[in-house]
Amino acid sequence: MARIPALQWRPALTLDPASSCGSVASHPSTRAVTSEGTPTALTSTESGLIEVLMMRRESAVVSRRATAVQVWDDEADAVGSNAIDVHVGRLWARVACGIAHLDTTRGIGFRLIALSP
Repeated sequence: MARIPALQWRPALTLDPASSCGSVASHPSTRAVTSEGTPTALTSTESGLIEVLMMRRESAVVSRRATAVQVWDDEADAVGSNAIDVHVGRLWARVACGIAHLDTTRGIGFRLIALSP
């Protein structure tokens, strides 16, 4: 009972209705992704990846460990193999466009950056 007042003081969790990078937009509440205005069908893993990449500030690198922890139920499966690389490659093939770029920072992780038109 003592925790209830403490929890009421916390700000309400709100998800940004849409986040975008270049011409790629993600809507976390519906898990819909559009690339250059065209809806793109993604698997649940790919949706999780795009949310993690867009959740960070532009040009911030998301480590492989952070990606595995936030997207996979058992992160050991993803970190110990090339599963992350395979899913990132598939994601990039589906949302590839000239205005946003998925960059791999060797040995560290991934980042989504917007290219100037």
